[in-house]
Amino acid sequence: MSADPLMPWPQSIWPPVDLNLQGEFVTIQPYSTGDGAELLEALDNDECWTHIPNRPSTEDEWDEEVHNAHISGRRLPLVIRRSSGRSVIGTSSYYEPDPSHAGVCVGYTTFSPEVWATSCTLETKLLMLGYAFEQLDMARVQLKTDNLNLRSQAAMRKWGAAYEGTLRMHKRRSNGTLRDSVVFSVIAPEWPEVKANLEVLISARAASS
Repeated sequence: MSADPLMPWPQSIWPPVDLNLQGEFVTIQPYSTGDGAELLEALDNDECWTHIPNRPSTEDEWDEEVHNAHISGRRLPLVIRRSSGRSVIGTSSYYEPDPSHAGVCVGYTTFSPEVWATSCTLETKLLMLGYAFEQLDMARVQLKTDNLNLRSQAAMRKWGAAYEGTLRMHKRRSNGTLRDSVVFSVIAPEWPEVKANLEVLISARAASS
């Protein structure tokens, strides 16, 4: 990966083909019909949805949400499972893909409280960022979070995402208030260092659990 902005960047790949991310702690795959029931059970906690709008309340609503995302072409919803036991523990998405400019966003992420502050959440970022840079040939991955989500912001700073700024009154929350969105990013030349940071953090959390 060249850090020289004047060097041509290879054409990025979108949409992904046969996406199947396998890690030590988590497995990540595109949403399939029937996953909604497991997501409803895993994420049946109001705290999971504090910073994520449009909470589905039935399996049909999950299917509709994912269908609409696919139709728009702007989001690829994913299901996160434990590698051992295969139980569903969360969801995330690639969204706003821009292969012509080699960029994509990672977000719409929420986990069951049972895996908060565990290796599962960190490995999810490791796998998704790694796939974006190493398989899709993206030059930039952007991450946005609610300005009130201090836990997410602290985590991104810890593993090395760069703070880029704040979009003021950017999106409507589920309760009708308008949030500021805090923007972070990782670019391809930074990925080796960010990857190493994530791997160290994952090992430390695994050792302490």
